[in-house]
Amino acid sequence: MKNTRFCFFIILLICFLGKSAFSHAVTIKLCKAPSDWMPEFYVNVPIKVTIKGDLDSRHTVVFNLSNVTNWPGVCINDGSKNDLLPDLVLSANNQETNSGVTWSKPILTSKPIFDSIKAEFTPSASTSKFTFYVTIECFDFAAYGQLNATIYGSDGTNSPPLNSSNTITIPRDENGNKIADNWLYNAATDTDSDDETGPGSNSNNGDGFTIFEEYRGFYIQGEHTRICPLSKDIFIYSNLDEGLGYATNIDGDNPYTFNLYQVSWTDMDGGNRVMNSRQCPGYSYMEQRAIRVLEDKRSKADEVDYAYGRAYPIQYHSSPNIPANMLQAFIYTKSIDHHLEKPEVVGRISKSDAISLIIGHEVGHHVNLADDALGSWNNDDGTANSIMSYTDYLYQKSPNFPPAYHEDEFKLTDGN
Repeated sequence: MKNTRFCFFIILLICFLGKSAFSHAVTIKLCKAPSDWMPEFYVNVPIKVTIKGDLDSRHTVVFNLSNVTNWPGVCINDGSKNDLLPDLVLSANNQETNSGVTWSKPILTSKPIFDSIKAEFTPSASTSKFTFYVTIECFDFAAYGQLNATIYGSDGTNSPPLNSSNTITIPRDENGNKIADNWLYNAATDTDSDDETGPGSNSNNGDGFTIFEEYRGFYIQGEHTRICPLSKDIFIYSNLDEGLGYATNIDGDNPYTFNLYQVSWTDMDGGNRVMNSRQCPGYSYMEQRAIRVLEDKRSKADEVDYAYGRAYPIQYHSSPNIPANMLQAFIYTKSIDHHLEKPEVVGRISKSDAISLIIGHEVGHHVNLADDALGSWNNDDGTANSIMSYTDYLYQKSPNFPPAYHEDEFKLTDGN
């Protein structure tokens, strides 16, 4: 009986000492990045820090960023190509100042100045819990990194650490694909793939942009846009007032197969036309280009062999990877003017409609659609079933792209 009572006493003593030691332990926890936060250029992310334990003296916390990306530029078509600085940064100058925390850079010569920061605090009264926020600066629309923290006692980093925090990802990334969970299409695991399908039985998948590139996004006429990896995306530069013209009908009776974007000269890397000029290693497989549509005020009478428009160079017609290979489309507005002056045409179609038809036709060539020189896509009365059809007069020309005639021809990549 005495031995039993003695053992029972020893167990109580151990439990008491264990509880006492635990109550004086200091723990630090980082909350996950906000679920609705997405990486954006110059949009910072606050991370909540919770410290528990015996906090009646001065403490120091050192935060460290690791595995931080340093993509060129700020998105897939903007920013300096030579900018390889970290996409996430810890700065002492951009932290909250009303939390009782003093911020500084730790003196650690082995660490770059961007990825580490020190916070010192002394609670105003004895407390067992202290919370504050650490702010991370973001400089890329696909920025990614990991954050953790280490807490020290009253002697700061000159003494052994009291504890370390959990490690979190910036942005929140539960499935580990380096894409923010808040992105609508985050479920993708093969982020280096390019596999949009359609229209119809078209076996040439993809649009030249990987899922990761579509997530990182583009500046389109001054506004950043993350594009849909379920649709084939086509970028067009046009210097005509009609813009994209009837090229906007390219979806035909297969809506959501294509998305068209009208871009500025700078959006497409100027004369290079490259829409993904700031490529991320491992997440790109080709340079995809915008379609360039230009007004040309010459006419057939000025020794131009193409009556209303021309997709150049012609040798790339009916070849895969065609938006990247083609150079530009010319719209001969003077020839269109002459056509509209014919007595049988006057008043039957506006100049703007006529130009829009020719823009659509020439863009069709840029996505591998051929001319219907024999009129096989025409109705018995000479009117057209397809914008690629030939007609005697422009008012007879269809403004549509019926995929039933073209579903095997919309080729935006080389198919690899």
